[in-house]
Amino acid sequence: MPTVSHESIGSVPASYVGVASGINSIRESGAVFGVTLLADIFTRPDVSTDPAVFASAFSAALWAGAAISLAGVLAALSAGARRRGTPAVQSRVADTPALVND
Repeated sequence: MPTVSHESIGSVPASYVGVASGINSIRESGAVFGVTLLADIFTRPDVSTDPAVFASAFSAALWAGAAISLAGVLAALSAGARRRGTPAVQSRVADTPALVND
């Protein structure tokens, strides 16, 4: 995770470092809450002693993770589609100089 944090903050212009840091914090918080939610779905009585209960709980947690991931993809696609048509965003992207990482 430190590499992702470093690259996400280091790959933006200096004027956007605060925004990149905030987005990175949201990403990390989402990971924490996601793992907690999936662990809660997986944890059931007898999950460690009965293979059928283990398989059922694991399957439920995987399906929940897949549904949450799909919701995130749809939200990202929706937000991206709304922003592509905005001239202000297009002009800001065009005015942003390319960065070269050393």
